[in-house]
Amino acid sequence: MNPKQILKQLAYRSAYAGLYIISLLPMTFLYALGSITYFLAYYIIGYRKEVVIQNIARAFPDKRYGEVHAIVKKFYTCFTAYFAEIIKSISVSAEVLDKKIVFENQELIDQYIASGRDVIACLGHCGNWEMLNFMPFKMQYDIYAVYKPLRSTTMNKLMIRFRSRFGMKLLPDKAVVRQILAKVQVRPSIYSLPTNVRR
Repeated sequence: MNPKQILKQLAYRSAYAGLYIISLLPMTFLYALGSITYFLAYYIIGYRKEVVIQNIARAFPDKRYGEVHAIVKKFYTCFTAYFAEIIKSISVSAEVLDKKIVFENQELIDQYIASGRDVIACLGHCGNWEMLNFMPFKMQYDIYAVYKPLRSTTMNKLMIRFRSRFGMKLLPDKAVVRQILAKVQVRPSIYSLPTNVRR
């Protein structure tokens, strides 16, 4: 490996080790860190605040100024809580997740898979859908999660590792059609697509 590759590998290993150690902390502590992050992001740094306000105002044109800001605050609260949950998911056991996550109407998916059809699940960003990485533990099918690769190779490698812990197969957004067509005559699979992924 050349020096640049060595540095990237060192950055990846260091980041993973640090996040893994943090993920061992109790969930209540991680949520507390999320609350601190919310205060910094909303009140101090104002991370992408103008963009969020504009998007909410456009989505709800009938809302008054105060109502828009109330929604924006809720967004930042959920946004930082999600990060706490994502960090916890780095080390949390399948048994713990199995007690917290309930999959309803799984028999519908079973019927389509049994009939030889692929299933495309379109997911909105409502709730922490990162936790759906747990799906392969509950369903004995090939499950692909479509994602948009990150610019940072270190962060991209970390997210792939986190998201594939329980057998989820990560599929870059530009490879979706090719992958589905290539699997003709092969056992059916589930494809999980967030609604904001674009090709």
